[in-house]
Amino acid sequence: MRVAICALVVAKFRLMLQSLPAERFHLVLRHQSQTRPGYELVVAEGGPKIQRWTPPQNPAPFRLGEMDARGFSKLDPAQPSGVAFSMSMAGGPEHIRMTHRSSMPQFCRALSAHISSSNGVGLDGVYEFTLEFTGTMSAPGMMPAEANDLSAAKEPSDAPNIFAAVEKQLGLKLRKLKSVTVEVLVIYRADKVPTEN
Repeated sequence: MRVAICALVVAKFRLMLQSLPAERFHLVLRHQSQTRPGYELVVAEGGPKIQRWTPPQNPAPFRLGEMDARGFSKLDPAQPSGVAFSMSMAGGPEHIRMTHRSSMPQFCRALSAHISSSNGVGLDGVYEFTLEFTGTMSAPGMMPAEANDLSAAKEPSDAPNIFAAVEKQLGLKLRKLKSVTVEVLVIYRADKVPTEN
């Protein structure tokens, strides 16, 4: 079984979930910059394999959840950015297909809060591309598993891990760094008992 998910729907749901505990528990929180181990997105040897996106002059009608012939989710041609993915729901590492129309900083945020594109890529503008890999969709802020921990022998499908997929399919590379600046939310106060509904 495969499930297709539109990033716009997921983003709206996350905003709704963020406001709920703030209202019910009277959360007081602040954004903070911290440095943590992470990765930098750089151009791999041989150069990038992705193409800059240009808006279509006469976009075809779009239906949410449409897939192309290869099984990748389609994006609304009228929108300047977007992310959609489909994945199997078998438990454990999943076979994931992602379609991106985004800038490189947006792509890094979609992968993890611990990936930076500020120095190494040098690719400006919006790009549309697909990415297929075996792994798990982690919560925002979590780093991808180490490349050593995702060897081909452990993968349940023929898709590569995220590190190999980014290099082979996109012509980019995730290079490990000791320090990446990330934005985090720090909770200063919260009620133990929520307000009534």
